[in-house]
Amino acid sequence: MAAATTLDHVPLRAAFSKNVGPEGFEFPACRDCNSGTAGSEQVLALYVRLLDQTDANYDQAHMRGLIQGVRNNYPDLMPDPKLPANEKRRVLRHFGWERSRGAFLDEIGMVAVPEGVGAHIEMNAIKLLAALHYRHVGQILTDEFGIFSGWSQQGLPGMDQAQEVLFSGMPELVVGSRVNTSIGDQFAYRWGKNPEEGLFGFGAGFGTGLFIFAASAPLAFVEGNEDWSQFVPQRSPV
Repeated sequence: MAAATTLDHVPLRAAFSKNVGPEGFEFPACRDCNSGTAGSEQVLALYVRLLDQTDANYDQAHMRGLIQGVRNNYPDLMPDPKLPANEKRRVLRHFGWERSRGAFLDEIGMVAVPEGVGAHIEMNAIKLLAALHYRHVGQILTDEFGIFSGWSQQGLPGMDQAQEVLFSGMPELVVGSRVNTSIGDQFAYRWGKNPEEGLFGFGAGFGTGLFIFAASAPLAFVEGNEDWSQFVPQRSPV
């Protein structure tokens, strides 16, 4: 295991308006782990900012930089605004949404998220899991642990109920904060642990858009469960 010689901001500051993230979220990391996730963090930051519908958190210059960065490094992961009318109808039916009377399909703001984006978001969920496990349990995640993770867009039908079930085992609430700067509406998470079984988990919301969650447990406890995999140090997917 390489020595931790750098400090890594988790979540990365670029995920926050004007790059102003919460205080107290700097974690020791080896240089390779710190730099090896930069690409995925850029993808995460773009979608966090795109999905957050809070006007006060929008910064045009910051958004332009994120768009340019992802377009240069991961052009295939840019959102596609040219959804066919049939696809918009399918999405509306799937979620039970109704168009306003007289509204045309081309007036509905809807984009397609490339499938590959999910792998980058989940990588960041696992990285945040490792950071929060260190913060709240005081232990570094190793390959002796199993993990699982996932993500969703907030506001979708059923999300409130799903979060309620998830948070039933996560009694502790942490709201991101910074001296003289309010960012509580951009980042907050709940976490919980079961020391007897070595279980730890969190669910985090980024503004009004992205929600990610992850959990860890001793590998021997979850081995054979198809929803779990062995923890390995994170690198940006190709």
